[in-house]
Amino acid sequence: MAPRNARLSFDPNSGSVSVLQTSRPGRQLNVDATVVAVREALAAGQNPALLVVEPVAPAVDSNRVAEMGIRELVASGTSYFAGSSAERIRNIEIAAAKFEGVVIPPGGIFSFNEYVEDVSAANGFEDSLIIWGDRTAVGIGGGVCQVSTTVFRAAYNAGMPIVERYNHGYVVDWYGEPGLDATIFTPSVDFKFRNDTGAYLLIDPVVDAANGTMAFNFYGTKPAREVYVSEPVISDVVAAPPPLYTVDASVAPGQRKQVDWEKPGMTATVTRTIVEGGATRSETLVSKYQPWKAVYLVGSEADLPASVPAAASAQTATVETAPAETAPAATGETEAAPAPAETPAVETPASPPSAP
Repeated sequence: MAPRNARLSFDPNSGSVSVLQTSRPGRQLNVDATVVAVREALAAGQNPALLVVEPVAPAVDSNRVAEMGIRELVASGTSYFAGSSAERIRNIEIAAAKFEGVVIPPGGIFSFNEYVEDVSAANGFEDSLIIWGDRTAVGIGGGVCQVSTTVFRAAYNAGMPIVERYNHGYVVDWYGEPGLDATIFTPSVDFKFRNDTGAYLLIDPVVDAANGTMAFNFYGTKPAREVYVSEPVISDVVAAPPPLYTVDASVAPGQRKQVDWEKPGMTATVTRTIVEGGATRSETLVSKYQPWKAVYLVGSEADLPASVPAAASAQTATVETAPAETAPAATGETEAAPAPAETPAVETPASPPSAP
């Protein structure tokens, strides 16, 4: 049985820490000692042999809260989602609640997927627009990446080492300027950072659905360092490909429905400068976004633009039903999957897997 870590709450007004969930020790089998016990029992003709089970202490013990150094705001990250659908907002609220009171021990690795778990209807997530491959459609969990992006920003603003981070496959308007987004897709695409503050780190998500804002506040002991994050530098801009027109039976003849909006491809480079212990170091975060084409559904081949050849219309006369996540009005959301590494420069190519 795995140990259960405590979950805590911090009151910034009083500086007090309260327990939301008590910790519980776990148990594990000592395999080597059990093998010895079994052999000794066999040699002595005894039956049965006893298993050797040992207690496992939780990494976050609710009996040691006073020793954790949780006393001030370390850093925060914010994002905005005003204009999201009711389903997307609900998914944001569900995902954010998974992190309430999570505490990362000194030197511990935070994994977004560990806490958000399976993004599925069984876990309360709803249908919203996501990206699958190169199309937008309805799927489970649209909006979860709003949460991963916000917690990434808090960790990045805190100057913490980024262990694993992937940018979206193309620029998504929900996240403002490109270069500071973080996508996830459970269980394969994760966001991770390391708590290098030397104290325990309490995570506090705050969602304001009415105003379309969210924040992740990190509480603990603020390191003696200053962190400066530059504006993104945009390069390698590539025009969006020509739009795609698809005949779809759900659209009435004579009608046209846009389901994807064009976005240019680009590279966004953000520089993080950390001043600590009398030394200054700079780290570069490179995000590569692919160009994205507009997609229109039409009711019949007669509704196709004159510039679209009949042969091409025949090849695109079906609609993909695999799911995909989009952002407001004129954008969608997709994922990019580079090789992760704990390194100051995290480079993220934009070949998207399916992800919320």
